Amino acid sequence: MTDATADDHRSPRLQLAIETTGKCGSIAILRDDVIIRAINLPETTRTAASLAVHLDDILKQHRDGSQPIELVSVADGPGSFTGLRIGVTTAKSLCYALKIPLIAVDSLAAVAASAFHQNPSAQSVCVGLDAYRQQVFAGCFRRKALLDSPERLSATWTPHPSEVQVLSASQWEAYLSDIGKPKPPTPASDPAGPNWTTNPSFSSQPNGLAAASTAPEIWFAAGDDKPFQQSKLPMLSRQCDAIGVGLLAWRAFRLGMTTDPIALVPRYLKPSAAEEQAKHS
Repeated sequence: MTDATADDHRSPRLQLAIETTGKCGSIAILRDDVIIRAINLPETTRTAASLAVHLDDILKQHRDGSQPIELVSVADGPGSFTGLRIGVTTAKSLCYALKIPLIAVDSLAAVAASAFHQNPSAQSVCVGLDAYRQQVFAGCFRRKALLDSPERLSATWTPHPSEVQVLSASQWEAYLSDIGKPKPPTPASDPAGPNWTTNPSFSSQPNGLAAASTAPEIWFAAGDDKPFQQSKLPMLSRQCDAIGVGLLAWRAFRLGMTTDPIALVPRYLKPSAAEEQAKHS
């Protein structure tokens, strides 16, 4: 934690949001929850090179001190192993150099937050990211649970929802088929609480699904196209994931949830291909 985190976390902050978890990354500049600038890094250039160029341009614009960058946020995973290392290392270095706070958020939650921002009518989003080797990073989110104002967020809110998980191809297929199905209410006397899924391989139920409903719910898909090729969920366009990083980080900062740059490491959620080969060799 930097010295700057001792300042009033409710004061307006100019934030630099970084997302490098996929094939191409993105950057956004926000003041509180207002997006000032959004940049998608080119797919034809290596993330490390294009990120450095755009960051240098942004920092030059704010170097005179009239509008300094006061907060850095980053998606810390899951996602591409190389991309995560680049993004996390860059964010940590900037916070050390500028002596400003750091916020880390979940990659899938950021995709969902960006989708909600770009599509005001969408209330429920299923995010799927290609984890390769017949696996999918999965998570389901509701707007109110994820992106409500800081004053109304649940006491258990976190920028790293526990619902995010790694699923095999068969588990992902079952996960998609279960989305939107009405669930029977659990009796109030049941100490175990709602049992939202009959598949024991799922570690948790989609975020915000704590209240049973018999009414059909409209779910949208967001993230990578590949996991949803066989899905009937309407796909939302993926415009700039860094916007979602910034929106979640602003809420986390308002709630005092800063991240220690020394302790921050990428959240891979799965071993690399090399690690799996070494394990079975």
